[in-house]
Amino acid sequence: MKADWRNAFAEFFYPQNACIICGQPVAKPGWCDDCRQTIFAYGNCPWGACFLPRLSRGNGLCAGCYGYGPFVRARAAAPYQGRLRQTLLAFKYRGQLGKRRPLAAIMAQCFQRHYAAISFDYILPTPLSPQRLASRGYNQSALLAKDLSHILGIPYRQDLLLRIKDTPPLAQQSAKQRQATLAGAFACPLPLAGKSLLLVDDIFTTGATARGCSAVLRRQGAQAIYVLTAAASLQTGLSGGKA
Repeated sequence: MKADWRNAFAEFFYPQNACIICGQPVAKPGWCDDCRQTIFAYGNCPWGACFLPRLSRGNGLCAGCYGYGPFVRARAAAPYQGRLRQTLLAFKYRGQLGKRRPLAAIMAQCFQRHYAAISFDYILPTPLSPQRLASRGYNQSALLAKDLSHILGIPYRQDLLLRIKDTPPLAQQSAKQRQATLAGAFACPLPLAGKSLLLVDDIFTTGATARGCSAVLRRQGAQAIYVLTAAASLQTGLSGGKA
């Protein structure tokens, strides 16, 4: 679906600053103090971005993330539910591009909380296939990554990761199905020896996309890949389940 320029115009010139979680008025895009305290009370799995209970074994990983992958760590700003879920759906599928402003704001706060001590060479978005990009008219992950590049001062690169295979929507697929669907979907055309990368996406559900992207980046020599998303599922981890 093409972006609705009228919505984007209205959001840009007449922004309504409301908490992205509860909708209460706030001074700046993002979330209110009460919601921030509530979200930070969640015990993130120390590896995946999901907001699932930790196990007593496996270094405190959640049941879904019991195992390791090609990225070092994934973090999400908040659970994928309520008003945040509606905001992401409007941004991703209905062309409401003004939603990127509060989404980038909460992602920047998440970055400062978890990744501020890390030196990144580049920030890059999860790519769309040319077919999906032509249909939607924009890559929501690229818009968020560009905003974060400006906020955080990390150079933005869109040429380091390509989606070379068009895939069906993943929303109703399990983790194993997603992994099979995404096999061979990504490519990295440039050498990345020793580089530390921040991979940006909108939603972390099972981690299959993050793992697929990170695997090809590692094969090109990237030293470390960290993942940052606006939201993560409360229902699924990396091992299974549906979005």
